Amino acid sequence: AALDTKPEQIHLSYGKSPNEIIVTWVTFNPTNISTVEYGPLPNVTNKAKFGSVSKFVDGGYKKRVLWIHKVVLDDLVPGSEYVYYCGSTDGWSTMYKFTTLKNGTDWSPRLVVYGDLGN
Repeated sequence: AALDTKPEQIHLSYGKSPNEIIVTWVTFNPTNISTVEYGPLPNVTNKAKFGSVSKFVDGGYKKRVLWIHKVVLDDLVPGSEYVYYCGSTDGWSTMYKFTTLKNGTDWSPRLVVYGDLGN
């Protein structure tokens, strides 16, 4: 796979409920499909979900074109660990892991927020 179709800037966001995670990434060229393959630990990726892709042109002088991919995982078990990778047959990410939110109100979230402006 060409480097310009391999997922970059992969990030996760919580969805509307504890059983939902949204996986987003970019590629520098369009790909044939947007896919996340995933599964609960200790299993490997035994499920797949497909999503959407949209073209984005940045506002800089180069007018760089990116393709933003988004896949919603909505069948997860709250408070569980999963492994996943994203992409397509045009290029795959390495494997990562995440933990879903817990159900209920008897816990307190701990979050780290990090940003990189790329300069």
